Amino acid sequence: MDSDGSLAEYDEKTEISGTVTCLSLSRVPEGHLRSLFLAVGCDDCTVRILSLDPEPTFKSESVQALTAAPSALCTMAMEDSSSSGSILYLHIGLQSGVYLRTVLEEITGELADTRHQFLGIKAVKLFQITVQSQTCVLALSSRPWIGYTNPNTKRFMMTPLSYKDLRWGWSFSSSQCEEGIVGIHANYLRIFSIENLSNSLTQKSLSLTYTPRRLIKHPHQPLFYTIESENNTLAPELRAQLLAHPNEGNGDSKEGESFLIVGTGKDVIPKPRQSSGGYIYVYRFHRDGKDLEFIHKTKVKEPPMALLPFQGRLVAGIGKILRIYDLGIKQLLRKAQADVAPQLIVSLQTQGSRIIVGDVQQGVTMVVYKHESNELIPFVDDTIARWTTSTGMVDYNSVAGGDKFGNVWIVRCPEKASAEADEAGSEAYLISREYLNGAPNRLNLIAHFFTQDIPTSICKTSLIVGGQDVLLWSGLQGTIGVLIPFVAREDADFFQTLEMHMRGEDPPLAGRDHHSYRSYYVPVKGVIDGDLCERYLLLPNDKKQMIASELDRSVREVERKISSG
Repeated sequence: MDSDGSLAEYDEKTEISGTVTCLSLSRVPEGHLRSLFLAVGCDDCTVRILSLDPEPTFKSESVQALTAAPSALCTMAMEDSSSSGSILYLHIGLQSGVYLRTVLEEITGELADTRHQFLGIKAVKLFQITVQSQTCVLALSSRPWIGYTNPNTKRFMMTPLSYKDLRWGWSFSSSQCEEGIVGIHANYLRIFSIENLSNSLTQKSLSLTYTPRRLIKHPHQPLFYTIESENNTLAPELRAQLLAHPNEGNGDSKEGESFLIVGTGKDVIPKPRQSSGGYIYVYRFHRDGKDLEFIHKTKVKEPPMALLPFQGRLVAGIGKILRIYDLGIKQLLRKAQADVAPQLIVSLQTQGSRIIVGDVQQGVTMVVYKHESNELIPFVDDTIARWTTSTGMVDYNSVAGGDKFGNVWIVRCPEKASAEADEAGSEAYLISREYLNGAPNRLNLIAHFFTQDIPTSICKTSLIVGGQDVLLWSGLQGTIGVLIPFVAREDADFFQTLEMHMRGEDPPLAGRDHHSYRSYYVPVKGVIDGDLCERYLLLPNDKKQMIASELDRSVREVERKISSG
């Protein structure tokens, strides 16, 4: 566009080696007549930045090599925490389902600080939208995602939307929906809006009749089963069923068939702990898990507090006794048992022939099952009396757990003890080496961290497809936390140094020492406080610069490590 406002076509043209697959022009900056740069994506897995200055036209400023052909480009200015202003970003979507965000220097046209994330198996499409007066990017792959700057942490977030998969999207505004999004799903045109960017967690509550005690997922179907109960209260349906004395079903099972096992207690008094007995109920699935058929029940001396499938059988924690059952026609058949816990078994985990037993007061004990002699033998236990609330296996020798005082910890079995337990014919050797009324070996403490919430569950999982395995835990007060392992020693040293600087530059409001807080019961070990490190993004620029210089990095590099960590 000329100075008089008329359009003029340039005769100069630029030859590009590959076929152009996508283009992107940024919005015209204030005080300018044209955009600064043109981003061109080609099928040779490159993105080129061309200058739009009249002299010379289409000058190549930079080239970015990619892992796959680009499917979409979007150039936009977004808020940046390191500069306390806006900065020009180039968003790139690849045919492989990977999304990239890179900084486009407004003066030189160079591409720097590239960050990537896998969004899905479909090619990524990108669209510029506005949510809460903030410029955001809508990314469509196997599911829709939105990229935005979090109002609280000031960091860039790429969050999946809890919505149907879309093939196209754009901003939409009307009197009824001022900041909406219009998208195409199948043969439908859908209009929706995003109400809150500060909360990236979507939750849906379902009212229950009684207090939920356990939640378990169907092994093959997307169904969950919950146990609800109240003290001295029976559901009307259950009361009618017990009065009718239903006939027991047939316990014959097919190869590979799954059953739902439920443990109950009778006349239970929590404190002092006592009961008149317990039962283990067996149910068969029908209609892909939507219906249940009662098979039979087995009476036990105490309420079973932990149940777990084990090599086609059932392992149950009944008081201090660990017991293995097999399915019978009229009731469960006891195959093996051992007294392995000092007080009460509250959690069970298994891998291979190894069973991890969590005691309500005495921590974790590892038990090995010997097929030849049909014995359960404890071979390693803890040195500290931990009031265990939940456990989860990290690997074959390591266990993560939480206690009722708000601690999360990881303990590990010594390699020599683990090898001895797995040896064939080591039953007599393990039994003869019992030490101080316990197992012959002791667990080593690997990590310990005070969370100020009682962990109710902990598991090893991956939050995204193909992502790194993490430890996900939930707390009694509603906390959901993640423990992410460091792959490189360099990253661990970096965040440890950053945590040390943040303790001095960002002290708590109450003036309490941060290290003492995280070491409330036991000195913190092997864990770096990620919440404290993320507060670096909220510091003033002068403190950011000072800490970054101590780390021998730029502010942008520190923020990138925090975002990718």
